Amino acid sequence: MMPATIRNEDLQLDQIPQSAEEDVHRFAATFNGYAAAGSFEACAEISQKVMNAIASDETENLTLTELRTVLFFTYRASRHTGEPPEAATVKTLLSLIRARVEVERVE
Repeated sequence: MMPATIRNEDLQLDQIPQSAEEDVHRFAATFNGYAAAGSFEACAEISQKVMNAIASDETENLTLTELRTVLFFTYRASRHTGEPPEAATVKTLLSLIRARVEVERVE
């Protein structure tokens, strides 16, 4: 059974896994990155953009939608390859998602 979709504006901090060891794939499935991006190709482009921003430590302008799209895309890719996502990538994405939700709830 697929988890229910959680809209960005409804996302609460306690719904975001604390670590890559938790049930992150279920959380990733609460957002449809393909729908948010408009296509598989656009989802892949967003993923590349975000991963480049993370690699260059330029994450301040990444949106919650972009971050959740990449987490979704990462877990979809792992499902197709059979290889688990890199824990460091997942940890970084979760941390950035958590930070973005904290900021948006304060504003």
